[in-house]
Amino acid sequence: MTVVMKTIKVIIAMFFLVLGIAFGQSSDTKRIALTASEKIDVGFGGPLDQVYSVIQDSAGDWYISGVYAPYYRPGFHAAVEKLSPTGKLIWRTLFGDTLSQAGEMVYDKATNSVFVACMNGIPGDSNAIAGFDGSDGHKIWEVPKGAGLFYSLITWQGYLLALQEGTDATLFLLDKSDGSVVSDFPVSTYATGYIKMRTLGDSLWVFAQEFAAVFSLPSGQLLWKMNNPCDATLPAGTRGTVDSNGNAYITTSDVNKQNALTHYVAVKLSPSGTKLWRNQWYGWPDSNAADGLNQKNFVMGITVDESLGIAAVFGVVQRAGTKWPDSPWGSAYTVLLSMESGDTLLTSKMNDDWDDSIAGTYWNDGFFNQKNQLILLGFASPDYGVPANPNIHIPEHNFIKVFNIDGVDAVRPEPQSAPNTFALSQNYPNPFNPTTQINYSVSQSGYVTLKVYNTLGQEVATLFSGTQHPGNYVATFDGSRFASGLYFYRLQADKAFLTKKMLLMK
Repeated sequence: MTVVMKTIKVIIAMFFLVLGIAFGQSSDTKRIALTASEKIDVGFGGPLDQVYSVIQDSAGDWYISGVYAPYYRPGFHAAVEKLSPTGKLIWRTLFGDTLSQAGEMVYDKATNSVFVACMNGIPGDSNAIAGFDGSDGHKIWEVPKGAGLFYSLITWQGYLLALQEGTDATLFLLDKSDGSVVSDFPVSTYATGYIKMRTLGDSLWVFAQEFAAVFSLPSGQLLWKMNNPCDATLPAGTRGTVDSNGNAYITTSDVNKQNALTHYVAVKLSPSGTKLWRNQWYGWPDSNAADGLNQKNFVMGITVDESLGIAAVFGVVQRAGTKWPDSPWGSAYTVLLSMESGDTLLTSKMNDDWDDSIAGTYWNDGFFNQKNQLILLGFASPDYGVPANPNIHIPEHNFIKVFNIDGVDAVRPEPQSAPNTFALSQNYPNPFNPTTQINYSVSQSGYVTLKVYNTLGQEVATLFSGTQHPGNYVATFDGSRFASGLYFYRLQADKAFLTKKMLLMK
């Protein structure tokens, strides 16, 4: 009897094992998880505030910018404030016209300054850019920049770069001390879609709704441009970022003209613009749509963490046919992708129960911090203006959420063999006019600089300065603003350095 029972148990165990394998389940199934570890409520003191941008400095302090709205229009102001790591107010500054809102924001560690783009009027009668002291929040300078939509801001070497979307989009190189224009160059005859910029060495990436392009700084020479990099039917709200190797990660919302459904698309481009992978997905399935095809997805941003090997796309997924069929917001939505393959690692939404007490939530901004945590800036739009009493308004809710990413080792791709030598190649072409490429290899993680010097030993350009992991890299030197002659480029990592010479001939 004992033998028979053991035999039956073995058969049953084998049955469930086979069943588990058939349905993709296993006792050692490896999964990745997104776990919220902290939530900080933010705002500017008004019931209808909206926070659009968040930054965290090396001390853990937060900077936020957006709209201070003490009541519904008219009467709101652009606002920027600094908070302690726990969310305690350090300073708050209101600026701009009576009807204004702050948008893109960047923190400059070198000067301990915060630079913010401001849109005055509705829908943007004029623009301004302002600089604030990071210690006490007093305004250092504010300069008008004409009519139009929000500027995209980023710092590069000693400059503040400002790019405005619209017709004849132009990039301005501003002096960080007073906002004065040092130089400018045209980017495109037309660029829209909340333009994002990223820099690596002397290269500038521009991500617009219509294209992705790389320019050489500070000359503005176009290195390459790709229209509709996501191969979307109708791209909307395109965002992008760049890793330390010069690979670009771009995401957009796509509207299929046949069924008018919106979904996410994400792609990875090599430094030269070659497409390495593409991924697309729809929203969350529910009882009203088994396929999730009545979900509308709006992308708000993308960020990458190279040590985790993860790209995070965040935004909102809207469910049609609910209490709020015409609302642009549904549930805050996050997708984690493999940076190497583009495979979907995790999808997550905030409103699992689709709570009808709020019109929706969405992520407005996000980044990975130094602790490899995903920081997301959220906004909850309440169920205000209900038919029973359209004059009652429940306060808006802005918050920062800190997420830990668990199980990364289980899904991280096997590391490829890293260079075992610290190497610097001869630039190509050489001689050159006006640009040339420099390839180099880093054998261990650390602080790396690649700089160019003239024959007097004076530094004339910094092609890269920052932390890099083992790998092969490429940098571009633009000699358009320099005289013909011999130059030296020097690669340094820790105490090791290599130097080569190159010839600029005009």
